Amino acid sequence: MRKMLLGVMILSLVLVAQDVPQGEDGSGFSFFGGMGADFMNDTLWFSLSIQPELSLGPVGVGLDIPFRYSPQAGFRTADWDSPSDIMATIRYLRLGKKYSPFYFRIGVLDHVTLAYGFLVDNYTNTIDENTRKSGVLIESDMKKFGAQLLYSNLGKPEVFGLRAFVRPIWFVAPIPIIRNFEIGGTYVKDFHLDANIAMASFDAGLPLRLADLFSLTFYYDYGKALDYGSGTALGVRTDIRLPSNLVQVSAKFEKRRITNQFIPSYFDPFYEAQRAWKDSVLASYNGNFDGYYGELYATALGRLKLGGTYTYYRNIPYSGRIHLVLDATQVIKDWPLLVMWDRDGIESSKDIVFLGKDEHTVFTFVISHRLFWKVYGTGTIQQKFAYNEATDTYDPLRKYGFMVGVKL
Repeated sequence: MRKMLLGVMILSLVLVAQDVPQGEDGSGFSFFGGMGADFMNDTLWFSLSIQPELSLGPVGVGLDIPFRYSPQAGFRTADWDSPSDIMATIRYLRLGKKYSPFYFRIGVLDHVTLAYGFLVDNYTNTIDENTRKSGVLIESDMKKFGAQLLYSNLGKPEVFGLRAFVRPIWFVAPIPIIRNFEIGGTYVKDFHLDANIAMASFDAGLPLRLADLFSLTFYYDYGKALDYGSGTALGVRTDIRLPSNLVQVSAKFEKRRITNQFIPSYFDPFYEAQRAWKDSVLASYNGNFDGYYGELYATALGRLKLGGTYTYYRNIPYSGRIHLVLDATQVIKDWPLLVMWDRDGIESSKDIVFLGKDEHTVFTFVISHRLFWKVYGTGTIQQKFAYNEATDTYDPLRKYGFMVGVKL
């Protein structure tokens, strides 16, 4: 199971790096078209990708039209053999912008978080090109109340999530400091036949904007996996932004208390690949666990991003997990670079080995170079290690990819 999870992490991290939606923050037209080749699972695939995006104020649309051919397997019909595949060529269609009073998006859903992320945290509905999906995300914030709605797949019933919240003090008087005190409730269920899970939570939070450059949010979450166990989280989140966008720092820390049969952030970036067996992992958790979750990210001049996350539970051996990322895709125009490193199975500091050659480490490296005009070449390397029983060693498993494309 751990080897499966690491493989899923590699795929997910590549998608996070390459499929961030464009056109959300302004008007304009962008286009990416490329040809390349990937060698995966002993099969060579030649690909042609066309990804235009158009944004006109509150309206935006993005397409993702793939064509793949393998000398061994022929034309990849799996990209076009169902109505859901045809619909999936519309990567997204949106109305409104993030954090506006109303936001609607249909298509691929990236990094969806409900409330403070205790149940749904950075969930992505499509992490495998074999199963591209079109979902719906609706978010509304009317100051006094609001809601979030998530539906992962218009083709058939799968993940459904709904959060509603209210700011009760706004109904009395917009009292400074405490007027944004918020209470909410969330319900999430996966209707897929391979899943057997529904969850509900209650949350309360108080965001404080102490100055234009500094904000602080205190929050509490109680989550319950229906027919299973429950957990709580007490956390604080802060954002610091220096003038002229010189440096921006965001941090989050949670103290977690977990009872039998509960997993925080159950619907996470890897959920779509873990669905078939994750409920059995949930059912196997016995005992009470105290743990911590923290994240820290810093951005310099709005371009260079560095940070990561750490999770650890005291009563679960080797439960520590670290994710680190260096995003320099906006630093040097002609040399965009992205590096990510993940390691799990951490019990103490001696287990944090950055060049560890075992099944606990995943490394991803993506670099591009502007060849001429607006033509870029992009190379991708992903590496993990698999245990070889015959030799009692760990063999490196690498995937290499290269694509040449045009960015307008």
